[in-house]
Amino acid sequence: MPIQALTNRTALLKKRLDDAVSGALAVENANKLSSPRKIAMIGDGSWFVQFDGAGNVSAAMTLADSGVDAGTYPVLTVDKKGRATSGRQLAADDIPVLDWSKIGRGKPDTLVGYGIKDAARAADVMMYRGTVTVDQLDGLLSFGVWQVSYQGATRTVVVHDGGGSVGVVQTEYSYDGSVRWRNRTDGLAWSPWRAFWHSDNFDPASKADKSTTLAGYGIVDGVTKADFAAGTASAGAVAYFAMSSAPAGWLFADGSAVSRTSYANLFAAIGTRYGAGNGTTTFNLPDLRGEFIRGWDGGRNVDSGRVLGSAQADSFQSHSHALNGAWASGGIGIAGDADGPFYQSGGATSAAGGSETRPRNIALLACIKT
Repeated sequence: MPIQALTNRTALLKKRLDDAVSGALAVENANKLSSPRKIAMIGDGSWFVQFDGAGNVSAAMTLADSGVDAGTYPVLTVDKKGRATSGRQLAADDIPVLDWSKIGRGKPDTLVGYGIKDAARAADVMMYRGTVTVDQLDGLLSFGVWQVSYQGATRTVVVHDGGGSVGVVQTEYSYDGSVRWRNRTDGLAWSPWRAFWHSDNFDPASKADKSTTLAGYGIVDGVTKADFAAGTASAGAVAYFAMSSAPAGWLFADGSAVSRTSYANLFAAIGTRYGAGNGTTTFNLPDLRGEFIRGWDGGRNVDSGRVLGSAQADSFQSHSHALNGAWASGGIGIAGDADGPFYQSGGATSAAGGSETRPRNIALLACIKT
């Protein structure tokens, strides 16, 4: 081909391309690629799609594991591309040594906050706290020793915990020696002030209701000196005394009639078992004068048929005596003098002994407890 002809063709082809780019010349295009292409990404993330130009395509990228377990790490190491390469908890060397003045927040202000266990809180120590006015006394709840300013005088108040429902307790000491206290039960209102009585401001002898007996104060669960001296026997108990009169709290058991009201405890114990007295206001004591005491049989059948408190006459148990002698037609032969046996039919032996049957004994005063 001649050079001029080639030059002309080249110029035409360039113009056509320029017109196609500028839109001046319509160019035909295709709807999709005849063969789909795979577009992929590899490295820290993997991703790929099949694309044939027929429409838009997308796909999720899968990140590669960094080698660090999932979790929260105070200390994390990353590479220059921002990838985590390691993680761990804080160690002592990770915390820098800072001047105390540079710590602006998070500083504890209590012993507990620092874990100190070998010191007492200031609130728990009875130490001097300061001075308040009398108008501030109701609001004074902080434990310790305080000075309270009254008009023309100063008093000392100790504030402490009474425990439980007692609550806060205030004890006030005055210059004149008087002492008073009050408390806030269950944290509510203050109770009235109560005085401590002592030898300088209280004389028991001057009290109008002074009494010298337990009964005078209405005390019913005490033991009097007379009760103590008489022992702790119950009403109705019987005892023997080596003296001629009954001690306090006892009566001579002589069968006499006594008042049912004056000796109400004894009457409640024995009733009219030993006699009804006048039938209305008195009753009889057991009469133990000259008597031996025998335990009540109570169903044992050694002394059957007895009633508690009943008397019994003296008696000999049935018995016999053996006689040495010879029988003859006239009766019993009893050895006599040298002239021979003496014979008697019937008769009795001569009486011997005293007016009663008794063992050896000593006479004591039988009394009954009232």
